[in-house]
Amino acid sequence: MNASHSIEAASSTNRPYRFHHTVTGAWEAMLEACKGAEKSINLEEYILLPGEIGDRFTEVLKERAKAGVKVRVLLDWWGCSDFYYSSAPQELTAAGAEVGFYRAPTLKSAAPLKFFPRNHRKVLIVDDHKTFAGGVCILDKIHNWRDSMVEFDGEVTDQFLTLFNTTWNFVKDGTPIAENGVDFSGDKPYAVIANAPHTSNADFTKVFREELEKAHRCVRLSTPYFAPVSDVLEPLFNLLGRGVELELILSDYSKYAPYVVGKKLCGPLIERGAKVYYYEPSMLHLKQVIVDDSWCAIGSFNLDGLSMKQNEEVMITTGDSNFIAELQEQFEQDRTRSRPFTTDDWHGRPLSEKITGTLLRPFRRYM
Repeated sequence: MNASHSIEAASSTNRPYRFHHTVTGAWEAMLEACKGAEKSINLEEYILLPGEIGDRFTEVLKERAKAGVKVRVLLDWWGCSDFYYSSAPQELTAAGAEVGFYRAPTLKSAAPLKFFPRNHRKVLIVDDHKTFAGGVCILDKIHNWRDSMVEFDGEVTDQFLTLFNTTWNFVKDGTPIAENGVDFSGDKPYAVIANAPHTSNADFTKVFREELEKAHRCVRLSTPYFAPVSDVLEPLFNLLGRGVELELILSDYSKYAPYVVGKKLCGPLIERGAKVYYYEPSMLHLKQVIVDDSWCAIGSFNLDGLSMKQNEEVMITTGDSNFIAELQEQFEQDRTRSRPFTTDDWHGRPLSEKITGTLLRPFRRYM
C-alpha cells in the first residue's frame, strides 16, 4: 500500500486518521492545513530550518498571522539554531505570530550539564481540530527520507493541545510542569503519551517497557537510533527468552555514535533469536513499535538514551486494529527494502566500529 492509497483508504472508511508515509507528502498536507486555518495554528518542531521548504512554511505562517489567525510557533533552540539566528523569527513576530524557543541559551542553561533536555516533538495543530504528529522535521535535505506523520481529525487534538500549552507556558513564562507530568489517563481509543523530563516521570519509556513485558507473540520496532538504556534493553532480552519474536528495522544512513553502539548491542540480541535489518534506500527516520498485533505506537521517540531519559517526546498509542494493520503493512514493505544483519555481519564489523561501540556504550544515556 503506497502513501496515497493508504490516505484514500483511511478517508473512504471515515476513520479519524490518515497516514502520510513520505516526508514530502506530509509537508504538503501540513502546508495545506495551515493555508486553510481560520482560527489557530500551533506548530511544535525540533528542526525547522531556512531553505525551500522552511521558507514555504514561514511564508504560510506569516500570511495566516496577518489574516488574523492566532499563530504560535514552538521550536527547539538547538535543532532550529539556524532559524533562530535568521530574520525569520522577527518576520513572524512582525506579522503577528508568536515564536518561542525551547531552552534557548542563558547563563544558567549554557552550562554543559544543562544542555539537555531538548524538545524533540514534531506536532502541528490547526484550528484546535486537525492534528499532525510523527517524526517529520522541516528542512530540505530530508525530502527523500523514510518517515511518517499521522493526521487526525479531532480525535486526539485536546490531548495535544494540553501538551503544547504546557510546554509553551514553560518556555514563555517559566511555568513549572506538574511533578506528575501531563496526565492523559482515561479510556481513549488513541492515547497521547509524552515523556516529561522536567518531572520524575518519563511516561512513554514506562509504557513501552510495560508493553514489552506483556508481549507474548511478536514485537516489531522501527527506529533510526538504537542505543537503549538497560531498563529497556533488559525487557528485549526477556521477551526473546520467553520465545517472543523480535524484529528491528534500523537506519544504515546515519553513522553517528548511536549507530556503532546500536551495532554493538544488536549482536547479543541476534544470538538470542532477534532479526535485525538495516534500511538501505535512504535515511530511515521512522519511530514506531507494534506489539502482538494488539498495540502500537508512532511518533518522535527513538530507542536511545536521549528519548528515553532526556528529551521532550510524544507518541500516539492505540489498539485500533485498522491502525495497527496499516503500520504492519508499512513495516513489511520497509523490511523488503532492508538488508538483514546477521551474526556473521556482527562479528565482521570494522575494528574501528567495535572499539568505538564498546567505548561509547556506557554513555548511551546521552546519545
